[in-house]
Amino acid sequence: MSRARLALLATLALFGLSFPGQMAEARDLRIAVVGKGIGGEYWSAVRQGATREGRAQGVKVTYQGPPTETDVASQIAIMENLIQSGVDGIAVSPCNARSLNRIVRKALASGIKVVTLDSDTSDKDRLSYVGTDNAAAGAMAAQQALRLVRPGSTVAIVTGVLGAQNLQQRRDGFTREVAGRLKLLEAQPDNGDKARAVEVTENILTAHPEVALFFTDNAISGPGAGQAIRSRGKAGKVRLVSMDVTPDLKTLLDQGVADALVAQRPERMGEMAVRLLKDAIGGKAVPNRVDTGVEVVRRK
Repeated sequence: MSRARLALLATLALFGLSFPGQMAEARDLRIAVVGKGIGGEYWSAVRQGATREGRAQGVKVTYQGPPTETDVASQIAIMENLIQSGVDGIAVSPCNARSLNRIVRKALASGIKVVTLDSDTSDKDRLSYVGTDNAAAGAMAAQQALRLVRPGSTVAIVTGVLGAQNLQQRRDGFTREVAGRLKLLEAQPDNGDKARAVEVTENILTAHPEVALFFTDNAISGPGAGQAIRSRGKAGKVRLVSMDVTPDLKTLLDQGVADALVAQRPERMGEMAVRLLKDAIGGKAVPNRVDTGVEVVRRK
């Protein structure tokens, strides 16, 4: 260390101050996790994983999200506020991939480290994506569907929010895997609302009584579709393959309404996002993608 720097440090210490390069060490690092929503078992698991890792890493972790998964404007407003508050890092799951590009770039330009989790942005300016290989997960769900119904059967898809990149990738993976083997109806969105998922499923069952199986690509659509199938007395006759494993979906599996679930690892996503941000803030290189993995859960 140079004499000039030593002299400056001594002077600053005399007045109880710190050298600018030491400011990050003089206070707790602040990392914000911004989910697509604030309720539900899935986002609760993300929050738990992030909070636990924050304690382990010695950083302050906060969680925020919009009231609904369709409220892109509220999610952008949350990001704006975090930029203004000067947090050190943000892990965000974009409600809409394209709509979040600008605000992610703004955060990065402000010196804030940004990773995405669960769902990615479309222009990939973020430092890293942490989550499921969604196309592969969709293909895995399709393999279960092919096991459950005859070739040529009609399959309906109930999705969450159109524009959510992770859901689109799951549908793409599913579609590619069943191409030429099953007949797919156009995916119908429920906008992240379970009651709407019930209604959408009811409408499909009425308009297309030939439907043999539903694929639902998220933790909200699955319980809604399952409720409609059960209320119609179609359990075991109309099959259900869903992404995610939540208490509601596990109950549907145990009751014979759902046939297979593709389990993600939301707690792991929260943990890894915080860990990567801590590394990036500390100047370490981080991988462009971290696949947190999936597994198939079937009825025992």
